[in-house]
Formats: sequence, C-alpha cells, structure tokens
Amino acid sequence: MRTIKRLTASVPILAALLIAGAVVAQHEGHEGHEGHDKAPAKTEAPARIGDAYAFDTCPISGKKLGSMGDALVKLYDGREVRYCCGGCPKKFEKDLVASFAKLDALIIKDQMALYPLKTSIVTGKDLPKKPTDFVSGNRLIRVGSDKEKAEFEKTPGKFFVTLDKAVVAAQGKDYVLKECPVSDEEFGGEMGKPVDLVVAGRLVRVCCKDCKGDVEKAPSKFVGLVDAALKSKMKAESASLRSAGDLTPATLGARVLTGVEAVSGQLFLAVLIARLIGMHVVHAVQRTSDGANSER
Repeated sequence: MRTIKRLTASVPILAALLIAGAVVAQHEGHEGHEGHDKAPAKTEAPARIGDAYAFDTCPISGKKLGSMGDALVKLYDGREVRYCCGGCPKKFEKDLVASFAKLDALIIKDQMALYPLKTSIVTGKDLPKKPTDFVSGNRLIRVGSDKEKAEFEKTPGKFFVTLDKAVVAAQGKDYVLKECPVSDEEFGGEMGKPVDLVVAGRLVRVCCKDCKGDVEKAPSKFVGLVDAALKSKMKAESASLRSAGDLTPATLGARVLTGVEAVSGQLFLAVLIARLIGMHVVHAVQRTSDGANSER
C-alpha cells in the first residue's frame, strides 16, 4: 500500500515535469521559426563607376535597346553594359577582353571629337603627339603614358570630376539646347539654376535634380537629342559661312594648303604683271629705235 501511495503521489510531479518540458520545447521551436521569419540581410548593389552605357544598341546583337522589352543592365567591375535581351550577356562574357576591346574602340571613336582637354588629365601637361587613349567607366580618357594610366586607375573618381568640369566649361557657354530635354521647361525659369550632367562626353543640362533619374534610365535618348542639336548648329554655321562667301578650313593641312595657294596666287599675278610691263617697255624701245633709224 505504501508503494502504491508513493507512486500515486509521484504522478502529479511527473506530469508537471512533462508539461514543463513540452512548454520549453515549444518555446525553442518558436525561437527557431522567428529566425526564419526575419528578412534576409540586405546586400548593397555594386556601385557603377563612371557613366551609364550610352549607346542605343546592344553590343552583341546590334538591336535597338528596348525593342525586345526593357534593356538588361549588368555591371562588370563597376562598368555598365546594357543588352537587348537575356541571351546576349553570355555571348559578351564568353571573351570579356575581346568584347570590351571592341566596345572601347566604338567609345573612343564616338567621344574623340568632343574630348575637352589637350592636356593629360593626370599631370596637366600637354598631351604628346601619340597620347595613351583608353576607356574607363564608359568614358574616353587621354593621358601621356601608361604610367599615367596606372595613376588614373588608382583613383578614377577624382579624375572623372575633373573631366566633367572640363566638359561643362567647353560645352556650357553656348549650350545647344534652350529647354530641359526631360520636362521641356526653359532654363532659368521657376526651377532655378539648371543641373549639369555629363554622359558619354556630352553635356546634358536639365532643369532640376528630379530630371536626373530620367537621364540615367535612358541615357542614349538624351545623348541623341544633344547630338541632333549639335548637328543642326553646325549646319546653320556652315550655311552662314557659305552665304557670306568666307569659308574657314577645318583642319591644319587644309589651312596650310590654303595659305600656300594664296601666296602662290599673289606671286603668279605679280610675275605676270611684271612680264607684261617688261614686254611693253621692250616693244616701246624697239619702236623708238626703229623710228630713229628710218629718219637717218
């Protein structure tokens, strides 16, 4: 009987222990689920270095960006490239060295005429006859040597700031657009001082900071607007020169040949006139001599 009483007395204790164990296990289980319910830690997107990809075509297919839906944007060590579809990146990445070499050649050709500096962006010294040209962050960079190129690549950000200032100084004085290409608002109106952006070596001036996002989203569109305005301005200036009858040679070689032609033309006229005068004098003397002889 004593044994039965002892067992009977221990049952509530065992039950209490079992219930406590279940509660602890349930609590630990909830703690584990709380960990899963938490949102994963956010990872920062890689930062772009330099300019957005400013061509309006895919570097692989050559198709217009946006013709197959939204362009696919990828970064390679901070450098942006845009594709027409999801299948093109693999082809580009198959040989990145060759792909970027081809893209760099297009960028150098596109931006060379608009490059604002005749000095090295690193040293400030005059560029040699054969400078070192390369592309960084989708921008043409011109320096004096490979050593200067290595110096640029250590801190490209500060040199991009210098280059942007040079572009604004070169293109901002007689800027080709009179209205914001995003909002169509006139510069200097209610929006205040305009904001200057540099894309692919072009100054893209907008009325306010809010318009910057539109330029970032579709840089090729606004580069095209600036290029069209520049082309129209050049045509108007050329027509004005033709109507005035005064043409200015565009290259050094043409200017040299024009100068030689001008000088040689003057010399030809001088020699021709001198010859005519000489012939006239000779004939006059001869006639006088003949008349004197006949009188004798």
